[in-house]
Amino acid sequence: MDFVYNGKRYRRSTEFSNRKLAQAIYDENKREIRRGEMPNIFSGQVTFDELAEDFLRDYRMKARKSLDKAERNVRYLRTAFGGMQPVTG
Repeated sequence: MDFVYNGKRYRRSTEFSNRKLAQAIYDENKREIRRGEMPNIFSGQVTFDELAEDFLRDYRMKARKSLDKAERNVRYLRTAFGGMQPVTG
C-alpha cells in the first residue's frame, strides 16, 4: 500500500499475496483516511529486524542475483537500526 495520511507518505505491505484481499484492505484504509480516522495498519508495528528479514526472504524466494549485496546492506543497516520500531504520527 502507498498512501498519504496527515501530509506524510506511508508505504506498507498488506501481508497478503491474494490480490483481491490486499485490495480490500487498501480500500478500507483509504475509507478510514477519508473519514479522518487513523488507518488500521498502525496497530501492529514491526521492528527493523522483521522488515529486513521479510526483504531478504523476498530476495531469496525470487533468487535475485543481488542477494549477496542485499545481505551486506542489511548487516550494515542492522548496526544502526536493529530492533527499532517505525515512528508514526
